[in-house]
Amino acid sequence: MSKDRFVAIWIAFALCALLLLLLAACGPKATPTPMPTLVVIPSPTSPPLPTRGPRSVEQIIKAVATSPYLDGKHAAKGMGCDTCHKTMPPTAVPEVQTCLTCHSGSYTALAEKTQKVNPNPHKSHEGQTPCADCHRGHEPFVYKCGTPCHTEYTNTRFLQAGDAKPKVGDSDD
Repeated sequence: MSKDRFVAIWIAFALCALLLLLLAACGPKATPTPMPTLVVIPSPTSPPLPTRGPRSVEQIIKAVATSPYLDGKHAAKGMGCDTCHKTMPPTAVPEVQTCLTCHSGSYTALAEKTQKVNPNPHKSHEGQTPCADCHRGHEPFVYKCGTPCHTEYTNTRFLQAGDAKPKVGDSDD
């Protein structure tokens, strides 16, 4: 093949690619479907959820990449919303068994894993507390046992930037 023919073929290819890009850019635009507002129904024993106003599923998804909460940590490990939420859009917090699927397998095993935390939140006189009572997927961690009884908590994993000690019984930043 001659050099001139080769150049002509590449020019034709480049022009076709440019034409396709122009058609894609100037073509009809799809109207995005509005996402429904996320409604989270806490368990009856849960403390009230933080009052930050309703957020749509779309708003939560946009915030996941920079979220310091569980949703961000799960997303960083490649987990999608449907790993924890069984309905889309979610209508309730995940069940304890859903959490235990990845976290130790049983509440007893989880209590053994957190035995050095004082007091151990997974070995409680209150029994097996729903995970979402403390571990808020899209909001700050709340130490449920800190209201009003246990005011000291030795686990510093849930410190927020600038905190002197973990949040105890308070879900607002």
